[in-house]
Amino acid sequence: MRAKLISVGLCLLLSYATTLRGAHLVMGVEDLPYLPYYALQDGEYIGYSRELFDAFARDRGHTLEYRPLPVERLFLSLLNGDIDLKYPDSPDWRRELKDGREFHYSRAVAPYRDGIMVRPERLGASLAALHIIGTIRGFTPGPLLEPIRQGRITLTENNSIPGLLRQAIAGRVGGAYINVAVAHFQLQGVLGQERALVLDTQLPHTHSSYVVSTTRRPQLVHELDTWLEQHSTLVIGLRHKWGIEEE
Repeated sequence: MRAKLISVGLCLLLSYATTLRGAHLVMGVEDLPYLPYYALQDGEYIGYSRELFDAFARDRGHTLEYRPLPVERLFLSLLNGDIDLKYPDSPDWRRELKDGREFHYSRAVAPYRDGIMVRPERLGASLAALHIIGTIRGFTPGPLLEPIRQGRITLTENNSIPGLLRQAIAGRVGGAYINVAVAHFQLQGVLGQERALVLDTQLPHTHSSYVVSTTRRPQLVHELDTWLEQHSTLVIGLRHKWGIEEE
């Protein structure tokens, strides 16, 4: 009986080890032009996040399949178990849809700041004076949820980041609630209007980190956490390379 128990235990350990080495993993990612963090270029996932996760998979012997999805579908794919991992994510996002399900989140993968970008002449305006705030469809504008509920502002959604920024530049919305690094990248490199919008730090904003989530492979999140800690120098180097700094 003792030999049988030992045999079963060894099988379980081997099975667990197999899931941690040489696994084929499907990571759901956002189908958005979100450089410097990530984007799709000729169908390929690129940016800081791609380089980071490729290094992790290579070191751990995994093959990593990136599956770009619209923001809304990405969250549903995680809930339905269609993907192993979701990136980016946050424990604060989409709480109303989690319905008691158990989610597992990694440690910080990339720091970010989200805030309201406005035309320079509107700096210092109150939130209510901006009337309409734009954001990307499917995003959770956490600091704005209460003002929206109170009717102090109206939120409108756009499918396109350049489209959202153009709305704010043209004055069709009072401001754009967006990731600040992404907005700067788009304004400078895509729209050619680097100073057309600025962050109003007096308005509600948030500073946090993007993480990886899973509902079905918690051991992978633990493995990623350990790898991020062990390779902190590499992570910091990639952040410097892509211009992602601690705010």
